[in-house]
Amino acid sequence: MADAQNFRLLSGRSARPIPFELYMNLIFLQVRVNRSKTFWFNLDTGLETTVFDAKQAEELGLKLEDKTLVSVPGGSVQLAFARGVSLSLPGLQMLNQRVRTIPLSDFTPVLGRAIHGTIGHDLFNRFAVEIDYGARVIYLYEPEDYEYSGTGEIIPVKIENEEPFVHAKLIQPGRAPIDAKLKLDTGSVNELGLNGSFVQAVKLVGSAQKVVPQPGVALGGFTENYVTRIAGLELGNIFIKNPVVGYSKDLTRTGDAGTIGGEIFRRFKVILDYSRERMILERNRHFDEPYKYDASGLFLIVDMNFGSFKVLRVTENTPAFEAGLHEEDVIMAIDDAPTSTFTMETMRQVFTRAGNTYRIRFKRGRETKQTKIKLRTLI
Repeated sequence: MADAQNFRLLSGRSARPIPFELYMNLIFLQVRVNRSKTFWFNLDTGLETTVFDAKQAEELGLKLEDKTLVSVPGGSVQLAFARGVSLSLPGLQMLNQRVRTIPLSDFTPVLGRAIHGTIGHDLFNRFAVEIDYGARVIYLYEPEDYEYSGTGEIIPVKIENEEPFVHAKLIQPGRAPIDAKLKLDTGSVNELGLNGSFVQAVKLVGSAQKVVPQPGVALGGFTENYVTRIAGLELGNIFIKNPVVGYSKDLTRTGDAGTIGGEIFRRFKVILDYSRERMILERNRHFDEPYKYDASGLFLIVDMNFGSFKVLRVTENTPAFEAGLHEEDVIMAIDDAPTSTFTMETMRQVFTRAGNTYRIRFKRGRETKQTKIKLRTLI
């Protein structure tokens, strides 16, 4: 863990507002590394420490040590460390850090934008952190000075091995609430990501429940998962209705139940005050928005060079499958709008609109084709 004395606020006992971009429910901060150009770092409660992309670290001339191949979800990656690294954000300096370096380029085609690094537990352990998702700003406070006087829901947090956990209840019809120990993970795009072993152990998914397969992406590459809905999630006195739940096909991981991700957090002002072992949630104007899910059956990645979207997977018996789309097809236009005008975020939004019909122009090899896809609710 980093030395707390190396975290310096530049304007007294609290930081002026630190702006961020919210993209696919992820918090992106502009960060300078050793007075370098600006990089985009994700703010991730679920990661134990700060991570920097290995390629960028080498280009900056950082000395990498303790290189080793480690197993991670989806496969394995080369891990190394760099010492004496300084990170600068508006109003904050993180000096003399020992950061992990791993290759982060696998996330670029999935997100449709580069991610150069991640700031993790060290920052949350040092400050009381207020993330205002509605205003797109973060505030940092010295913990001993921080006083909360709002009316938000206070939820106990327990830190285990530099990871934050809360206890929640999963709600399914016709049965008692299911206790779930969930990790807080602002670095997750989705609502709830559960471990397959937990889902199996508590018999969360009934035989009549709608479930669809979906690939995912992790540090080690792509993973295989299922997606469904549950009736609700209880966090303290907050009830979250019909959230989407993803869970892994892998049944080997045990321990906690899974994670709470950005699709839930974006509906709140989130205050993380680890010094008092608490999270505080204040609802914002997005709280009552429905939890949408893909209505196409497509899993896409971005070709960053050409501004197009390649089909990585087509789920059987879905609108995309019925429209005749195949893996490796390249989508060029939707209703005559070129896909170069879409981001991955806006593309995902388009394909959640159940009931809509779109004309799709795509390439298959050297041949240009066209089809129609009528979206429908899958879960």
